[in-house]
Amino acid sequence: MRTSTKTVPWFIRRFIPKYEWRHIKVIAGMRALAALWFIVFGVILCVYGCWWGVLAFVAAGLAGGFAYQMPRWKLVLDAENGSSKPVTKRDKTA
Repeated sequence: MRTSTKTVPWFIRRFIPKYEWRHIKVIAGMRALAALWFIVFGVILCVYGCWWGVLAFVAAGLAGGFAYQMPRWKLVLDAENGSSKPVTKRDKTA
């Protein structure tokens, strides 16, 4: 995965807790599952005639967008901070 030259939006830096940045793969997976749930929920509501269920598709888009962008933002933040991947035993012996 290549790092992007884009910067991370200020509201993302401010409102995403550090816990989420440390466990980015789990959080991105949970957000992707939430997006899938919002899609299913929106379809069910629209089938039964509750057209305000269309708002669930907006929530699904936002959750899916965050799930897609968060690992990329993490790479940008790591590059800005000068962080690299942790050194493993195999790296030490080489």
